[in-house]
Amino acid sequence: MTAIDLDMLSLEDLKSLQKDLAKVIATFKDSQKADARSKVEAVAKELSFTPADLMTPRAKTSRAPVGVKYCHPENPGLTMARTGGKLIWFIAAIDAG
Repeated sequence: MTAIDLDMLSLEDLKSLQKDLAKVIATFKDSQKADARSKVEAVAKELSFTPADLMTPRAKTSRAPVGVKYCHPENPGLTMARTGGKLIWFIAAIDAG
């Protein structure tokens, strides 16, 4: 491999080289992925499986409910965890003055 003196290149040449390198890297990754896929398919076929047989779907994880963060001062039954929605009772109180 030959060494390139990058200090001698102009900005245009460096940007062009950067674009070319991005294309070469993408092509290289695609070929690596294709090689890996063919190897996996060969091993699966050798063991009498299809690649789809070996792929198991991930189990969905459940989240714990979010705790109460805001509570209406006059009606404690109105609560909100503030997970993206608006505090309807708070906005109504501000609009009312």
